[in-house]
Amino acid sequence: MSVYLFVKLLAALLSAVTLSLMFTLNERPSPFDPYSFGFVFLNGSFVLFQFFVLGGIPLSMAADRVASKSGRRSAAQLVLYFLSGVGLWFLFALWRQLATPAGAGWSASLWMPLVFGIAGAVFFVFQSLLVLIVRSLKK
Repeated sequence: MSVYLFVKLLAALLSAVTLSLMFTLNERPSPFDPYSFGFVFLNGSFVLFQFFVLGGIPLSMAADRVASKSGRRSAAQLVLYFLSGVGLWFLFALWRQLATPAGAGWSASLWMPLVFGIAGAVFFVFQSLLVLIVRSLKK
């Protein structure tokens, strides 16, 4: 069980860093912006890691249980992780709307659920690769 949680936490960290890097590179800061690239990247990574830990890992555990009952486990898990990412986007957009009601226009765009769904799929890929690494190290 502890290896399972370690793999989930490490996959959450890698996914949060990847998604934060995508967001930070997508932002076009003005030259007068008081925050540096590193500050925005690290702050975004921390916030997204919290969302992966609080929302993504429980959703992925539920997806693992649902997918374990199907015949094509990997394909079902990938679809469920994508849908979990879309659900995580909903939580993130809701939190952003409550935190900054005036400046949350980007969360209403249609490409954000797709980005978070892809982040859920990336979480699945990182988790699968980490499981393979752990299994090969145990031999």
